Order: sequence, then C-alpha cells, then structure tokens
Amino acid sequence: MIKTFLPLFTALSLLSACANQPERNVVSVEEDLSGKSIANIRPVGVRLAKMPAPKADTKKAIEKYQRFLEIAPKGETRVHVMHRLADLKLMDVEELLAENPEQLDGQQVKKIYQEAIDTYSQVLKMFPHRRDSDMLLYQLAKVYMLKGEDEQALSILTRLTKDFPKSDLMSEVQYRRGDILFNLERFVEANAAFAYVAKGDKQNRFYISANYMRGWSQFKLSAYDNALLSFVKVIDERFADTTAIVMASRGDKELLDDTVRVMSMIFADNNGHKKIAQLMQRIGSRHYEYLLYDSLAEYYLSKNQYTDAARSYKAFVAANPTDVLAPAFYSSVVNSYKKAGYVDLVLKHKMAYIEQYGIRSAYWSLYGEDIRDMIRPNIKDYTSQLAQYHHSRGQKSKNIKRKFNDLLAASRWYQEYIDTFPSDEKVGEMYFLKGEAVYEVGRFEEAILAYTQGGYETPKHDQSEDSAYAALVAYNRIIDSAKESEKAFWLEHKVDSALRYSMVYPDNRNTSQVLARAAEGLFSLGQFQRAVDVSASVLSRKDANLKQRSVAHLIKAHSHFDLAQYEQAEVAYVAALSSKQLKKSDVNGVNEKLAASIYKQAVAWVEKDVLDKAIKDFMRVAKVVPSSPIRITAHYDAASYLMKKQKWEKAEDILISFREKFPKHKLAKDVPSKLIIAYENLQDWKKAAFELQNIWRFSRDQNEQRIALYQAAEYYEKANDIDNAMVMLKRYAHNYPKPFDAQLEAINKLEGLYLKQDDHEKRRYWLEKLIASDQKAGKSRTERSKFLAAKASFELADYERQRYAQIALTLPLQKSLGKKKVALKKTLDAYQRTAKMEVQEFTTAATFQIAEIYGELSRDLMASQRPAGLDELELEEYEYLLEDQAFPFEEAAINIHETNIKRSWDGLYDSWIANSISALSKLMPARYAKQEVSYDAIAEIH
Repeated sequence: MIKTFLPLFTALSLLSACANQPERNVVSVEEDLSGKSIANIRPVGVRLAKMPAPKADTKKAIEKYQRFLEIAPKGETRVHVMHRLADLKLMDVEELLAENPEQLDGQQVKKIYQEAIDTYSQVLKMFPHRRDSDMLLYQLAKVYMLKGEDEQALSILTRLTKDFPKSDLMSEVQYRRGDILFNLERFVEANAAFAYVAKGDKQNRFYISANYMRGWSQFKLSAYDNALLSFVKVIDERFADTTAIVMASRGDKELLDDTVRVMSMIFADNNGHKKIAQLMQRIGSRHYEYLLYDSLAEYYLSKNQYTDAARSYKAFVAANPTDVLAPAFYSSVVNSYKKAGYVDLVLKHKMAYIEQYGIRSAYWSLYGEDIRDMIRPNIKDYTSQLAQYHHSRGQKSKNIKRKFNDLLAASRWYQEYIDTFPSDEKVGEMYFLKGEAVYEVGRFEEAILAYTQGGYETPKHDQSEDSAYAALVAYNRIIDSAKESEKAFWLEHKVDSALRYSMVYPDNRNTSQVLARAAEGLFSLGQFQRAVDVSASVLSRKDANLKQRSVAHLIKAHSHFDLAQYEQAEVAYVAALSSKQLKKSDVNGVNEKLAASIYKQAVAWVEKDVLDKAIKDFMRVAKVVPSSPIRITAHYDAASYLMKKQKWEKAEDILISFREKFPKHKLAKDVPSKLIIAYENLQDWKKAAFELQNIWRFSRDQNEQRIALYQAAEYYEKANDIDNAMVMLKRYAHNYPKPFDAQLEAINKLEGLYLKQDDHEKRRYWLEKLIASDQKAGKSRTERSKFLAAKASFELADYERQRYAQIALTLPLQKSLGKKKVALKKTLDAYQRTAKMEVQEFTTAATFQIAEIYGELSRDLMASQRPAGLDELELEEYEYLLEDQAFPFEEAAINIHETNIKRSWDGLYDSWIANSISALSKLMPARYAKQEVSYDAIAEIH
C-alpha cells in the first residue's frame, strides 16, 4: 500500500493530491466492521495487506512526534501533531493488547486511554470547528468504549450527530449509538438510531446489521409487525435468492437461523401460521417462505405442540400446493401426528399424501424424475404400510363386510405400489400379496393375473414359486365353478400355465395345435431353444396344417433370432414368408425381422474382424429387403466399421454417399462428426473445420454447438486460415460465457491474434473484455483467469502510460500540467487496478511502474521549461518552487519502491522487485547502493 507521506505539509499542488490516495492504493484492505463494537475497530489509517508494519515503526513515529511537539509552534500544525500523536499511542496500545496483552497492566492501559481522551478533548476545545472534528469525536468515543464507559461514549456520539449531521461517519455513528442504546435496554432510542441507517443506502455496510438490530429493538418494544418487516429486509438483502441461502457462509447461516427463529416466536404468539400468511399477503411471496413455516413448526415441536406443528406444515402446503417442497412438508404433517400418537390421523394423511403426490396426481405430472425420486421413498413406505394394515385387519376381522372392504383396500394399495414402482425388487411379492387378497374375496380371475405376474413376469422373489403354483390353484377354483361351456377355455389356460410352470414337454399334448400354442408360450417366456425344438416338432408332424406350420416357422425364426443364430433365422423367416399364410398386417414386421437377421450377420462378421464379409452383408440388406428402414442403418454402420479399421478415405466416400441418399434421416446428423474424425486423421483441417461449422449451425444441443465452434476456430488456425479462426473465436466469446474457462481462452487467443496483426484498438477491446469476464465470473474464477485478467490489465495500463509519456511539460506549465494530471490519473488508476487483482507477477510490476511514474514526474518537473525574463533571484525562487513540487513525487516513488522491496521479506522475489532495488540504489544511493548486494543473494535463492 502507498502510505500517506509528508504529513506536516499543509499545502501541495493539484498534482500532489494524486500521490496521496491511501484508500485507493495498490494493496489496501478494507475491513468489514459490521457487527463489531467501536472498541474493536482499528484506528483509522492505511494498513498493509498481509504485511503489518513492525511495531518498532509505531514507537519511532511516537518519539518523532513527541520531539516535534516540543518545538512545534502553536496553531494548526501543533494541533495536527497532537491529534496524530494520540492516534499513534492508541494504535500502539491496541497492538500490544492484541499481540502481547500480558506486557501491559490495567493501570498502564487506562493511563494511555486517559491521555488519548485528554488530547482529543484538548484539540476539540482548541479547535471545535476543524474539518476533522467529527473524526476526533469518533476517536474520543472509541477510547471511552475501550475504557468501558459506554454512557460517556454514547454522549460523545450523540454530540457528533448533532454537531456534524452531514458527516461521512453518520451511518456508522448511528449504528454504534444504536448498539450501545440496545445494550442499555433503551429500545426506543436504539430503534431510532438503527432506523437512521436502515432507511439509508442499501449499499451501506451497516445496512443489514442495522435492520437486524432494529427488528430486535422493535421486538423488545412489542412492535411485532414492524419487527417482522425489519427482519424481512435482512433476509431480502442478505439472501436475495435460494442460491444465496444454499451457499451461505457459516456466519450468514447463523444470521438466517436467528432471524427466522425470532420471527417464529412472533408468529407463535400471533395466530401462528395465519400470521405468516398475513405477512406474505402484505409483502408478496418470498423465496424463503418455506423457512418461515418450517421454523414455526419446529418451534411448536420443541414445545411438544404437535397439532400446531402439523397445522403449520399443512398451511404451507395449502398456500403452495405445487411447490417442490410441498411433499416434504406433508410428510412432516404425518410425522407430527405420529409423534403425537394419533394413529387414525397418521393413516388418513398417508392416504392423502399418496392422493396428492402419487403417480395419478396432478403434482406428479408437473415434475421430472429428479423431484419424483425425492417423494418415491415416502410413497413406497406409505403404500406398503397401508396395504399391510388393511390386509392384516381384513384377515382378522369377523365382520364379513368389513373384511371384504379391507381386503379390497389392501388390493388397491398393492396395485398402487406396483404401478408406482414397476421395476422395484418387491413388485413380484406385491403381486403375490395382491393375489392373496383378491383370492380371499373370491375374485379368482384377478387372482390369476396377479399370481401370474408374481410368478413369471417379475424378477425372482421369495414367493415366486408359490405365486406360480397359486395360479394353478385359482384356475382349479374357476374350473370347479365354471359353466360347462367355459371349462375348455379355462382348461386351455390352465394347461398353458402348467407348461410354463412345470416346463412340460411337447408330447404332453399330442396335437399340433397344442404344440404350436406351447411354442408360442415358450417363446413369450424367452425359452427360445425349447421354442425352436417345439416348432421343429410341429413341422415334423404330418398332421400339422399350413397355418400351424407357418406359425411354427415364424416362432422358430423369432427364436433363432433371439438366440443370435441369424443365418438359421434368415432361412426360417424366408420360409414363413413363402408360406403365404401370414396376415397382411404381419408381413411388414416379418420383413423387418428378415432384414435384421441379415444385418446381425454383418455385425457378427464385424466382431470376428472379417471386413469384406461384414461390408457385403451390410449392403445385402438393401438388396433382400429394399423397403426396410434397417438398410439405412446398415449403410451407416458400414462406414462406421471402415472408420474403426482406419480406412479413412473409403469411409469418407460412404459417409458422403449416406448424407446424399438419406439427408433427413436421424443418423445424418452424426455424419459431420464422423467426417471430422476422418479429416482429422487425414489432417485435412479446413474440411474438418467446415464440418464443425455445420454442427454449430444445425445442432440443437447448445453444448455441442459451443464445442464445435471452438474446435472450428482451432482447426482454421491449424489450416492457417486466420480470418475464419478469428470469426469463430469472436462468435464463441460473444455467445458462450459458460464454461467460463473456455470463453476466457477464446478471448485470450483473440487478443493475441490482434497483437500479431498490430491492431491495438481491437486488441484493447478484447483485453477489457477479458478483465470484465473474470470480474463477472464470481466463484467460477480460477488462478488462470486471475492471471490472464491481471496480465490484460497490466498491458492496458502500459497503453495508458504510453499516452501519459507523450505529454511534455511545457510553458505555460499550468496548462501542460493539467493535461499531464489527467493522463497521470488514468495511468495510476490502470496500474492500481492491476495491483488490486493480487497476482504477484503483475502486482509487483504495477507497483514498480507507479513508482517509476512518480519518479519520472519529479524529473519532468525539474526538467520543465523555465519562464523567460526571470532575473537571477526570481529564477532561484522558481527553482525552489519546482523542487517543492517535485519533492513529494520523488518521495512517493521511494515509498512505493520500498513497498515493493518489503514483499521480499515474505519470501516473494521477482524481476520487478529487483528493478525497485535498482531504482532505489539510484534514488537513495547512500542507503540502497550497498544493500543491493544482499538483495542479489535473495535473487539467487529464488
């Protein structure tokens, strides 16, 4: 940080002011004071970031000021020295208290505090209307706080508000007043003090804390509605959206928790959840509304007020029925009643939960799988528990009507579970239990369906065999009570079921029809080899008719296909089509399976790495079944296989042919990416870039577009087509801010290309763009982005310095000095912006350049033109005036170079620090020329 220098001079030139800006210097740090008491605030002054000045410096400064005070004349200068001396003593004791409190006893500290009080009071008495009297009063109040005399501190702060109502310190002073008044339980006055800050600028660092404490003051005054509004402001400003809540720091989370907790206390004493609704109606909906209801419910639970807690959760659901958190709140309703031991209400609300959020609800259709996954566990538990409850009660009930209703209710809940979780491992068990429930009420057809599902159509479970066997038992019950005309139908189904269960051999039934049905059944079960065998038996039977033989051919073909026996499948499909027994509606489907069989043969050759036969079969699909859509896939896969074998030129021909023949097919969209791979391997970068441009133009996937555009730029650059490369990069930089690192690299490439083209105006635009992108990135910033931003800032600063250097100091000096001042400020601001980015390489560089600028300005002043017509005495006086003007800048240059050198004390060393050492050896040879050797030793270490 550039320190304030020459403190005893009372007047400097207009340009000198540019050299004395401690709050805007390169590495200054501003501490967040919100929430601290005055006693914890450091004395006002400039502090070095991560480089606290040695304590000995403070001691020396005190000694110097004390010596000066002994000889200082009365007046403004003496007052300034007294003020500064008091500040330094206070700083000294605070440093000792912070670092080595055991070195000071209480009496010694009180003595120093009293000396500071006496000094500040004396200065205020001597000069009550000084410009900085508000600061003196503030420091005086601070010392009283340090002494523990809050009442006296409050009196001083109150005086400050009256005497200096427009002071820049007013917001902080009112906040500190409010803090003291609150601690003194003077809540009305505290509220007024906090209100001053709360009604001010939202950017004020005390704004949020003031609203928070104002809310507490109003709470203490029982002004609950106003307190709620104050707390709302706290949450609105600190937690502007849900992301801010989720990503809040530990301290902010504590603030949020405390705020909603005190709000819950207010709600609980003022109609509970109804008060929240009233508040929302008054201020409008808020993204943290759920926190208010949840906190209120938690408060009730802590008081064992379970019904009130349940009502609070239900109130949120009623107000926000489609909110993503509504199911979670409703499950809390269930849990609240469960804690209270209200069994009937628990069951009632479990049923209501499934009705409101289950698969048949409007809520379910509103959200995707990510939200559904969050509510599925509750639905699973509730449906299972409701089914078990009704099933158990139905089995135990002696009342026939209640038994019937409970068992049907159990069946419905089992089905709800099945429909909601069709892939769950317990679905088979649920089918079995459903079958048991409906079996007991005499609904045997429903029982058969459930048992069959449980026995055959679901993954294996503990009741799989029982379920399959129970289906046979249910068939027996139907057959026993069925009409004679229906018994054959049910017997046929029972036989089919028996074949599935016992894996009955085809000769169990000596009819071609039964074997054909058995083959169909076996095929539907996935028992393809047995289906092939049964189909062969049908075909070998003399009594098999054309229809049965056609079915047998078809079942055999399907089975061979599913067994990956594609050559046999092809033969069987041809036989089925030749039989002329297929339904017209089935012909197309069989043709597709025939095409698939040929295609699968090609795939098999691919797996065996037999290129010629694979390509031949791929192309044979279109010849055998010219209308099949599979011919398109085969054509495409032929190219893919050629690419796998790195036959790039031939693959290119087939891909281009594919695109020409099937331009609207969905696979055509993948042709550019495959062509790109081919061109990459052929190192035809320009064609590759052209295909990437096509992807960028026509893809609907924004991420794919983004990647393609960036890669197109790279390939154009490889092809030495710089103009197109820059067009691609500019499109990328303007249209794809995310991912941040990729955009940053695109901008970095652009500024580099413009540099090569010597187009500095456009380069400056992209340098600024690079800095702006880094600043907007927030938490996405990386070390790389910080480095590039600092580099860009430094190079922009160099541009400003070039402009500054072009302005010469000529007569009339005041006019040229004014232009120089404007250019100097822009240059300093540019380098200070660079240094504030805290990238070491550019922080030290910027610091060195600032020092050099001040040094140059000092030299320029001394070398500037002298007015004509001055006699010898006038010329000598003019020289003195120039020296007075130039001296502060030379001092500034020395101080800033020394700041750079001090970084080496923390182990940092680079060429810019070395340059500062070299510069100081010239500016102060008596002090630094001999030390340069020791810094050379440091350089060797680094």
